[in-house]
Amino acid sequence: EVMELFTMGIGNYTDADVKEAARAFTGYTATRAGEFTFNADQHDDGDKTILGVTRNFDADDVLAMLVRHPATARRLTTRLFAFFVYDNPSDETVDRLAYTYANSGFSIREVVRDILSGPEFLSQQAFHGQVKQPVELVIGALKALNVQNIGPDLPQATRRMGQDLLNPPDVSGWKQGDGWISAATMIERLNFAERLAAAGTPSDPYFVDVAGQLHTHGLQSESAVVDYYLDLLVDGAATAEARQSLIDLLNADGGLNGPDNVRGMLQIAMSLPTHQLA
Repeated sequence: EVMELFTMGIGNYTDADVKEAARAFTGYTATRAGEFTFNADQHDDGDKTILGVTRNFDADDVLAMLVRHPATARRLTTRLFAFFVYDNPSDETVDRLAYTYANSGFSIREVVRDILSGPEFLSQQAFHGQVKQPVELVIGALKALNVQNIGPDLPQATRRMGQDLLNPPDVSGWKQGDGWISAATMIERLNFAERLAAAGTPSDPYFVDVAGQLHTHGLQSESAVVDYYLDLLVDGAATAEARQSLIDLLNADGGLNGPDNVRGMLQIAMSLPTHQLA
């Protein structure tokens, strides 16, 4: 798995490489207390041939070889880029990031710096180019709306959306991108929006201080309120039709004088397709 999932990827090693590398990892174990330890008496100290190189490898040697392998450079940088920007970067982008990785002492920090300062990061293609993970959706909404009273069921909320925090489904982690969206998980995303909108008093978990925010920011018209919350929640990325529908919703039944109107508008805004995107 260290070759398949975390370094070079499938197609860059053979079964023989895996078997020989396994010999290098003999003797490494964990105590009952969970302490990582090495038992030299159980280690195979004979020569092993891994990726065409023969020597008396131990685990550190194997890991060092994998870290330095060109396939690892391309795979790790591609995955990091996809996490922060968008899927399927160009060959030119991967070449640049792999060069940064190899020439910075294999520094993940420098690769991330290159990604975040690169032209792709601020490109139109990157804008809302990824589906939010459940934790990004939930925490992002709480921060954007300045929610202070967090409910004890927050981990359950992300789990129902498909992300059981600190408990991924397998060693490869969660499936990203469109894998977050299904009929069941989408309903849970909408339910969370309803949960935030339904909290009407400061003592309620997930209470959004709508009245305080309108007063603080001097929001006195329906269009100003809609634009303010669309900027917070979807970076202003709503169609003209969606924006007008939210304004019409606020205009109904008392306009801004009806506090539930603003909360209902918030629920709809958090249900927009663009709110599911990062």
